[in-house]
Amino acid sequence: MDLTAYLKKIGMTSIPAPTLENLKYIQESHMLHIPFENLDILNTTPIVLDMEKLYQKIILDSRGGICFELNALYNWLLQQLGYKSYLISATVVKGNGEWNKLDTHMSVITEIDGQRYLTDVGFGDASLHPIPIDGQTAQAPNGTYRIRQTESLYYLEEYREDDWIIKHRFTLEPRTLEYFHPRNDFIQFDESSPFNKSRLITKATPNGRITLTDHQLTITENGKKSVSPSTPDDFDNLMSRHF
Repeated sequence: MDLTAYLKKIGMTSIPAPTLENLKYIQESHMLHIPFENLDILNTTPIVLDMEKLYQKIILDSRGGICFELNALYNWLLQQLGYKSYLISATVVKGNGEWNKLDTHMSVITEIDGQRYLTDVGFGDASLHPIPIDGQTAQAPNGTYRIRQTESLYYLEEYREDDWIIKHRFTLEPRTLEYFHPRNDFIQFDESSPFNKSRLITKATPNGRITLTDHQLTITENGKKSVSPSTPDDFDNLMSRHF
């Protein structure tokens, strides 16, 4: 695994010092260059949480991945750059206010100058910048975020339409990559998984986001959203054109 090749993949030409400003740039660059996608799941190609395999797929083969792949590799990158970081698990909220299966999202905590931040490149349409754990509001290029703490849990929230909307909840307990192996199996193979029904690829852009599924192409630029219908037969051509 080559640190320089990884940095080049996300558009960086030098090794940055482990500062907060550089972390903002690294996270944003990562999300602009590497998409979230579930294509292996729909192609029945098993996702194996092995660091060498993840590096081969994402960096050398120019692919994206699901959260377990993207954030595992991202955590390795941060550690190689001198950041104090570790993996955590999170539970994502459903649109109806219910919760998805426990701990089926992977994220990353990084500590800089005594302050801890949630930093995540594997959550699709989420903050492009790290968010402080202590509850401070974070203004990212693509939105306003905060983390609200209760007695035992932390809640990631986004400010939208004059309200704070919960994205997921988590604890600060460090997790190993092995902890996510059964969660990775659930995401791929369980009939209740939201990620094995339709192909999805999504990536941040300098002015918004582009998302392609088997059924539609959504392009957001400067807050304006354009939705075009598509079919599974269109997917490969649209993916080649836009990604």
